[in-house]
Amino acid sequence: MVGGLGGVVGRPLRTRSFRSGEIVEGEINRSPLHDRVRVLCIPVRWKGEVVAVVSRESMPNMGREPGELER
Repeated sequence: MVGGLGGVVGRPLRTRSFRSGEIVEGEINRSPLHDRVRVLCIPVRWKGEVVAVVSRESMPNMGREPGELER
């Protein structure tokens, strides 16, 4: 969601990263997939304040090797 405000519900790891200002990693259960999704959230700072969070969501069981940019 570029340019939008995300809700607290449904994205607890992103919310934790934004509030704490720390990188947060974990897994969540996403419906309707009913599968685990790996999440990495990295806070973005501007003038010392957290203004955004960049997040990557991936399914660990997809069987695909990550590309060079992903590594």
